[in-house]
Amino acid sequence: MPIGIESYISNSIENPIQSLLSTYNPSLIITIELPGRAADGFYYNMRGINISDQVIGFDDVLLLAGSPSISIGDGGNEVGMGNISEYLSDLDIIPSATTCDELVIADVSNWAAHGIIAMLSKLMEKIFCVIGITSNI
Repeated sequence: MPIGIESYISNSIENPIQSLLSTYNPSLIITIELPGRAADGFYYNMRGINISDQVIGFDDVLLLAGSPSISIGDGGNEVGMGNISEYLSDLDIIPSATTCDELVIADVSNWAAHGIIAMLSKLMEKIFCVIGITSNI
């Protein structure tokens, strides 16, 4: 089973998550297409294959950060999909149980991220992404 936050705290001289949070002190955390921990403590891809040994396990950072979080996903196994777990239970996937403050669901996660960047660019009158932009804001 993946190491949970309790194990990090009790088995580490310096908690790496607390160190990360105190170094960067995030005011907002955004995740895009990031696998989230399932109810059984493991991480799965959309096909139900256990990928726990291939992920960074960012869930505990979100839980301890105390800052707002936005998660973008498209398959049900991403961080944030715990917000809608009751709607995912009938699907042939092992969904993430990790929640977030605001969940953005899209056909393709990257498209949703580009949409958010475009919206922020317009609202703040500042170009954050120049790929494909052909006119002024």
